[in-house]
Amino acid sequence: MSDQIADFDTLARQAQATQAAPEISRLYEELFSLESWYLLHDPDAVQQPLILELEDSQSVLPAFTDGDRAERWAEQSGFYASNAKSPVMVVPVAQCVLWIQNGGLAEADEVSSLCFNLDTENFLLPVASIQQIAIES
Repeated sequence: MSDQIADFDTLARQAQATQAAPEISRLYEELFSLESWYLLHDPDAVQQPLILELEDSQSVLPAFTDGDRAERWAEQSGFYASNAKSPVMVVPVAQCVLWIQNGGLAEADEVSSLCFNLDTENFLLPVASIQQIAIES
């Protein structure tokens, strides 16, 4: 694990622009090398993560590669009162992967992906691919 956090904006931009396996693999390798992912709690249920429903009846779980990004998006999202306690949940990557694999995301939520870094160059991590990507990374 490196001491320096990868430039996820650049990695996401390269992966999206090329759609090439090496760039996509590098993005996911860096993502899974992080110690923690940063989720936001649901404004109505502090122990549950925020899930965003999309127009096609699918949902995504917003996630972030660092706490500053998560805080910034939470402030701009309008989901949280300006004087509210920080909604950021720091979750170790291994714990998050196990939680998802063990049914932590309710089937009724129809969460298709984790959507990382909604504040800038966002990218998706498909829920169905998490175990395989984690093994490869």
